[in-house]
Amino acid sequence: MATPTDKFFYQKHEMLALASARGFQVSDGLFEDWKEKGLIGEASERVWPGRGSISWWSQPQLDLFLRILAYRQEESNPAHIEPLCKIPVHRWLYYGDAGGVDLPQVKRAMDTWMKYQQNITEERRRRHVTELVKVYQGTKPEGKRELIDRLTAMGMFAPNQSPEDIQKRFDVETLRYALEAVILDKAYRKKDKKDPHPYRERVDLKMIFSTIYPLQFRALLEREGILALPDSLWEWA
Repeated sequence: MATPTDKFFYQKHEMLALASARGFQVSDGLFEDWKEKGLIGEASERVWPGRGSISWWSQPQLDLFLRILAYRQEESNPAHIEPLCKIPVHRWLYYGDAGGVDLPQVKRAMDTWMKYQQNITEERRRRHVTELVKVYQGTKPEGKRELIDRLTAMGMFAPNQSPEDIQKRFDVETLRYALEAVILDKAYRKKDKKDPHPYRERVDLKMIFSTIYPLQFRALLEREGILALPDSLWEWA
């Protein structure tokens, strides 16, 4: 086992001190809560100098901790943990284990995200959907209210549904039809020289709304099954 050094490994109190020196509000309780929820990984190294043990976290985990703290500081509501869960997951997807995030941490972070989504209020879901539609809608959207109603209902956790109800709720074809009258198409966007959202030029928004959005929330119905998948499937995905 490699011997931890201050250059590459840090104890919890050192990570908290470094974060505090950068102006972040941190505490021992926050650290332990984030570790349980998957925002921070388990200690990479442990030494046993007599009674008890000393835990050390790697440099990538310190970098991740500081990155999440910075992101949280930019959020309008720092209390919401859901947006923070994507950071360790993205790091693992991009770098793999080389990024300092392992699969058990990813599963904890995804479980935290899914539990949050399952318990979100309808008012908050509708507000989020309305903001998304407002960003990407055309100048004279037809059926906007109906689309918001549908996307809001799709995003609400509804356990114990019959296969027929699930099929109707996540029917991609009818959702695409509803999107046609509301979301800007590429031809219109090219004429809009003052479009403040150039992101719309590079993606097919109707495809995102009609595939990724339904898939994301249908996964909530299978939370336990997804987390129980073999590690080999996670690595393959």
